[in-house]
Amino acid sequence: VLKVHGSLNLNVPFQLSGGILGILLAFRTSQSYQRFWQGREVWAKVINQVRSFARCLCYLDSPVSMGRDAYMRWLKTFPVCLMQHVQGERDPSALIYLLPHERRIIDSGNSMPLACTLAL
Repeated sequence: VLKVHGSLNLNVPFQLSGGILGILLAFRTSQSYQRFWQGREVWAKVINQVRSFARCLCYLDSPVSMGRDAYMRWLKTFPVCLMQHVQGERDPSALIYLLPHERRIIDSGNSMPLACTLAL
């Protein structure tokens, strides 16, 4: 217990702990922002890869191009499946790009992104 000129001063411990808590809070905020930014970078890479693959499919002029529409539907669905998987959700009605029989493929699997990848 700290005494100042014979009287009890209780403000000093609170002032000392306030500075320490401020440093700890700043550190935790910085850490969470770094995690957010890292997640944002990974998500941007996923979207860019999907777009690049879709652009490559647009240039196909072979018999394989007949399945191009199906590939495009699955490509548009993959980011939605991945987002729901990361967020711990499972809402097949959000998969608006797929045909009903394709949605059943997603429903039957344990992992929506994996089922989407296997369909591709």
